[in-house]
Amino acid sequence: MPPLLVLSPDRVAAEVRRAEERAADDLEWRWRARKLGLDCVCLYLDGLLLALASFRFPGPHAEIALCSGLLIGNAGPLVLAYVFWVRETR
Repeated sequence: MPPLLVLSPDRVAAEVRRAEERAADDLEWRWRARKLGLDCVCLYLDGLLLALASFRFPGPHAEIALCSGLLIGNAGPLVLAYVFWVRETR
């Protein structure tokens, strides 16, 4: 019985090369996603630290530091995630 699908060596090499490129792209994307996650966590912790440190500041600086810390801690990771999403969907 003859084989159902016969591929030339060039076609096999091209398919293998394409699969390797996909694997490399997937690895790069996972690295970028992990870096984004780490950036978001660090930005959240920076905002939390600034908000907690604001309790030690005197006068109007305390209000500014508290509001800034809450803004950085809550909105910062969302902004980073949005920028990542925009870059990936181009």
